[in-house]
Amino acid sequence: MAEIEKTKYCYREVDFYRDGFIAVVFVRAMDGNEQMIHAMMAVYKNLKDLGKELKKLKEDMKNQKKDPMDIYGSIVIKIKFCRTSPLKKEFWTTEAEINLNHVYQSKQYMEVLKNEGKLYKIMVMPHHYDVVKKEWMLTNWLPVLSTITDEELGKIATMSNQTQVDQSAKNMALYDIEWVKGFDMVNEELIEKPNKIGNQEVNC
Repeated sequence: MAEIEKTKYCYREVDFYRDGFIAVVFVRAMDGNEQMIHAMMAVYKNLKDLGKELKKLKEDMKNQKKDPMDIYGSIVIKIKFCRTSPLKKEFWTTEAEINLNHVYQSKQYMEVLKNEGKLYKIMVMPHHYDVVKKEWMLTNWLPVLSTITDEELGKIATMSNQTQVDQSAKNMALYDIEWVKGFDMVNEELIEKPNKIGNQEVNC
């Protein structure tokens, strides 16, 4: 009988981008009664790819048959690699007592927008490794305070069951926030300052 192959943990180096872009969108129901913010999960290498995905997301949400939504504004955040933090086998073999979710993530991003990212770094996770292309897909997971330790990051990683993390990855990473700007999804260009944030209109 063939021996069952055991899962190998935390052995593969991750090629984190030196610079990247992430986005937050402002969403409302078509009747205008419900509003929320939503952080896009992917980390992009350039603004061109991000702009295309933002435009596609806007169309997809508007045209969905059930509960169509309108993206009425978007924020782009440029991030710069700061440091790595180790991933450990117990992150996948230990059951978390508390599970972070996208509601908590959205609240954290509201704090980032309020202070333009001055107190925060972005926790970036290695989503998966494409063995054919030999490249990583990275996930924008959570804004965390700049003073966070590796031990604290490890505790958060065990709570992050709503984002996929490749078990072969050796490290996660922290990124500095370089700037926060509005983004015009029609013309695919940056706006230096969004007019309003939060529960108010955003002319982006």
